[in-house]
Amino acid sequence: MKLAEVASAAARVKHDPAALAYTTAVRDSPFVNALIERRLGFEWALTHMISDDPAKGLGRAPPGKLFHEQLREIIGEPVSDLELVASYFVPGDNGTDSFVSMAKRGVRTKILTNSLEASDVPAVYSGFARRRKPLLKAGIKLYEMRRLSPDSGESDLAGPLGSSGSSLHAKTFSMDRSRFFVGSFNFDPRSRKLNTELGFVIDSPVLAQKIEAAFHEAIPANSYEVH
Repeated sequence: MKLAEVASAAARVKHDPAALAYTTAVRDSPFVNALIERRLGFEWALTHMISDDPAKGLGRAPPGKLFHEQLREIIGEPVSDLELVASYFVPGDNGTDSFVSMAKRGVRTKILTNSLEASDVPAVYSGFARRRKPLLKAGIKLYEMRRLSPDSGESDLAGPLGSSGSSLHAKTFSMDRSRFFVGSFNFDPRSRKLNTELGFVIDSPVLAQKIEAAFHEAIPANSYEVH
């Protein structure tokens, strides 16, 4: 990139409130500062990569090799704990039955997704909202991320297919405080049947317990708990 282009980009950032807020947040991030200063600790762990065959997009991938089947084969079923963070959580009938069944087996389950005010695709939220009652009745704890920009103007509000600028986008879960998943899988019918997805199953109690700990501190502080 030429010097003039760099200067032009910097000028646009300076006069764009959203871009300025983003660059300021990155600059002030403890994680970014630790990365730059080489203070980040490493956690070495066995990692399994899972990915869909691109033929899935054409409906030609073998059903047993789809992403969610590979994930189930590698990670198995939770025994004691499950903490799920999913930006677009649409469990459907089968998924809801599976979560309820796990809860009845004694699996302590906590789920975080976007609230309606934070979602960048409100239509997706409706697919989750109708499943809340059976999940709650089974004893599952549900959290919905609050919109993190309370002073946003009307032009920043999310439309039916728009972007809110403050949505949760993580897709991860921790299981039995010993393993966790992170990837692109959205835990919705589109990810199961249409999208080609990729993710990692990581055998690390240290990192898995960080996700579990977030449900005791950071997540309740920034979310609505559904009752």
